Parts: sequence; structure tokens; C-alpha cells
Amino acid sequence: MKKFKVKSFCKINVSLRVLKKLKNGYHSIQSLIFFCNIFDLILIKQIKGSKDKIKFYGRFKKGINNKFNTITKLLYLLRKHKLIEGKYFSIKIKKNVPHGSGLGGGSSNAATLLKFINSKMNLRLNNKEMENIGYKIGSDVPLFLKKKNALLTGKKNEIKRLQKKLALNVLIVYPNITCSTKKIYNK
Repeated sequence: MKKFKVKSFCKINVSLRVLKKLKNGYHSIQSLIFFCNIFDLILIKQIKGSKDKIKFYGRFKKGINNKFNTITKLLYLLRKHKLIEGKYFSIKIKKNVPHGSGLGGGSSNAATLLKFINSKMNLRLNNKEMENIGYKIGSDVPLFLKKKNALLTGKKNEIKRLQKKLALNVLIVYPNITCSTKKIYNK
């Protein structure tokens, strides 16, 4: 496999309404979500050996655990399901999406890589199978499997894709403060 570059786009919650806390600790939410033209750049290449090489770099790499993240979770699940047995990768991710900003950078990285590996390695996973893998990584991951604005309805795993493209000019201000989504929802 030669070296490939793929763009991993972020999203913004234009509206967010927390409906209730679920028994599993997550929350039922309604949210209008738009994709932004801000993206992380993923460089991927299959390598020889018995271990993946994963590296985050760029302005927003701070705070990302190189050993346990959405990418390592994805690769673990693909191997657990015997989809990429004996295959290892060099993956470098240039972080242009701030970690802990609520823009879904890590979830987008996992979904983008899942779609890429499914396509390039002919895994033949259908959308539902990729969604199921995505939910095991994080609740936002399935949202990023299609770069199409969406409405989360509050019903379990229901994502309604918007058919019309809306052109909005949005100014995103990031004050260099990392916010843990888990901590915010716990409050």
C-alpha cells in the first residue's frame, strides 16, 4: 500500500438540547449538526512488522494519548473482528481541529480511517456494520461516516441527514481551553 492522505472534517453543533440521562451513562440529545471546512490531515501507509506506528502532530496535538485514542480503538476492533489480521499501519495525523473543543476531531478521525480502510482493503463492510463499529468507539463516530449535515432526533442512534445544503458563515473561536465532553455532561 502506498502512502495516502485523507481529510477528516470536523462538525459543529448549531443547536444542542439534552433530553435525559440514559441508564448507560450517555445522554439522549437533540442537535442540529453542520460539517465545517476545517479538517485534520491523516497520512496512512501499510507497513511491515507487528505493531502500528501512530503519531499526532500539529498545533493541536497536545493532550492526545498516543497509546489509547479513537485510532487505536478502531484498529483494535478491526483486528478483533479479524478484518485486518496481520496488517499494520503507519498513521500520522496533523491535528488542525483542537482536541477537547467539541468539534468531534477524534470521532471524525476514526470514522474517516474506517471508511478509508474499508474501501482500500476491500473489507466490504456495509453502512450498518461500520455504524456498529463506530458506536463501539464513540457515540459521535457514526455521524462522521457521511459528510452530510444532520439532525440528531433524541431517539436511540437516529441520525436524519439533511437533504438541502445550507451555506452558513460561521466564526469558531477557540480560547485554548480543553473541555471534556464527559465532564460537561456529568454536570
